[in-house]
Amino acid sequence: MDSYISIEDSHVDVLHEITVRLNAADEFHRVLDRVVEFAWRLPLKFKLRRGKTKWILRQLLYRYVPAALVERPKMGFSVPIDLWLRGPLRDWAEALLSADSLGRHGLFAVRPIRQKWEEHLSGSRNWQLMLWTVLMFQAWISDAKRPTGLIADAHAQILPDATRLSP
Repeated sequence: MDSYISIEDSHVDVLHEITVRLNAADEFHRVLDRVVEFAWRLPLKFKLRRGKTKWILRQLLYRYVPAALVERPKMGFSVPIDLWLRGPLRDWAEALLSADSLGRHGLFAVRPIRQKWEEHLSGSRNWQLMLWTVLMFQAWISDAKRPTGLIADAHAQILPDATRLSP
């Protein structure tokens, strides 16, 4: 396999500061294309059986995964916005939810939003969804006026060691 890298190659790379690039993304797309082509060619009886979709995939999963995991309902992936707003995004959110910032455009009733923010910070209520909506609007409208961009600043607070998003 041409995309294989041995431990020795890895050590040589580190020792001699040589950048070894693998074509993993291209290989992934080639494999994905083949899987999609295969799925399109499958007869419907392998895709749908007794009202269950992805029948053949489920049969394969039963070999390797407990049935309870295969048969459970879909579960969404939640982002811990409530914790981020109380933690690494607190300063960013406070700047956007300040009375001055909220009142700047005359679009928001400042007092109820500030009250919800205080309740959220205290932990007495979780207003993450409502606050996040206001924050996204505030970030959007502020970002257009600021060279570095508040969204890029928030990204840097969550992932300080990662490359910053360009505004």
